[in-house]
Amino acid sequence: MDHFGFKVRNLAEVLQAWRAAGLEVGREFIGAEGFPNAYLMAPDDVRIELQEDKALPVKAAAYHLHFLLGRLREAARLVASTRSRSCRASAERLSRLLMCPA
Repeated sequence: MDHFGFKVRNLAEVLQAWRAAGLEVGREFIGAEGFPNAYLMAPDDVRIELQEDKALPVKAAAYHLHFLLGRLREAARLVASTRSRSCRASAERLSRLLMCPA
């Protein structure tokens, strides 16, 4: 797997919370659809792509998983293995940061 993708209503707010937590923000850019995007680096070398969508009715929503075809078996194992403690911990920490109070 290359990265997780989320849509967020306010990209600047999420990036500020991420940085305040001492975590790394990667490249910030305008995506192919013309919206602001950024990459976050999570624990365990997990990459997260955020795309701003000001019309989103919630603060954040799952958008996509980006798999590299050369690692398809690894991706299938990751999706099938929801018991991975490190993946679960990374997902829980990400969820807390994305859902921070406004």
